[in-house]
Amino acid sequence: MDPPVDGRPESQGGGVQVLVFTLDGREHALPVHDVVEVLRMVAITPLPEAPGWVAGVINLRGRIVPVVNLRARLGMAPHEPDLSAPIVVVGATEAAAGLVADRAVEVLALPSEAVEPPDRLTVSAPAVRGVAREGDRIILVLDSERLCEGSAYLQLPNDGDETREADG
Repeated sequence: MDPPVDGRPESQGGGVQVLVFTLDGREHALPVHDVVEVLRMVAITPLPEAPGWVAGVINLRGRIVPVVNLRARLGMAPHEPDLSAPIVVVGATEAAAGLVADRAVEVLALPSEAVEPPDRLTVSAPAVRGVAREGDRIILVLDSERLCEGSAYLQLPNDGDETREADG
């Protein structure tokens, strides 16, 4: 039997909780258990010679964390994030990364039958873990590990003085 879309056994209520956010006016989500915290936008220090989808790094309470520009990572039109854009921190402590979204919408509890695994239409998009339906809404549930793949191995600066610390 395949594991549920969120990668964990179903909760007692038989559902999945996701953090819904927008990118280019469309709703996307991450399973709540992947999310460490949501920060307000802080100054991101660019990394020379990093892939185009890496926005740079931030200093998160003394730890340098790579930040992924989700729009670039997913092949969307570029858009400079404003001060209201959230940085969604995902991953374990040693492999944490920040994901820049346009706007955080809500934490949504979905019944397990509302989330379908990738099908032949979405299988070509490996960052998509599943498709959720909530009323008339269609929400792409993304795979945070795939989105951050490669960001943990970037050459990060040793000195955190160049980055502003995120209050988190």
